[in-house]
Amino acid sequence: IYLYCLHILIISNNNLIELINTPIKPYHIVARSNNREWFSVPMDKLWPMLCDLLTLTIWLYEIKIYAFVLMNNHFHLLFSTPKANLNLAMRFVMSSSSKDINYYLNRINHVYDRNDLCPKYWSIF
Repeated sequence: IYLYCLHILIISNNNLIELINTPIKPYHIVARSNNREWFSVPMDKLWPMLCDLLTLTIWLYEIKIYAFVLMNNHFHLLFSTPKANLNLAMRFVMSSSSKDINYYLNRINHVYDRNDLCPKYWSIF
């Protein structure tokens, strides 16, 4: 599965299929930290930071979150977008969390693997 910020492409049997934003089915997002390293922020600080950000995302983009799992070097997010605004919501989550984490650590550079604005794995149920 490959993600581009403007649209999502899925490779199936070597054919590219564009995935349309759907308000009905939930998405499973996995975003891994850069170089698979552990997040430098302690979990007791990172968890409320990300939960507050997801709460704001729910309010701003009217998404529905079903599950959020934070691991040492990645997170899983299961949610749906009734307004079919997946790209806007995830761009906000990824860029805001990167800024928050970097601000906390007083550093710059990537927080997440690949591009800070686009998680590596996207799937739809």
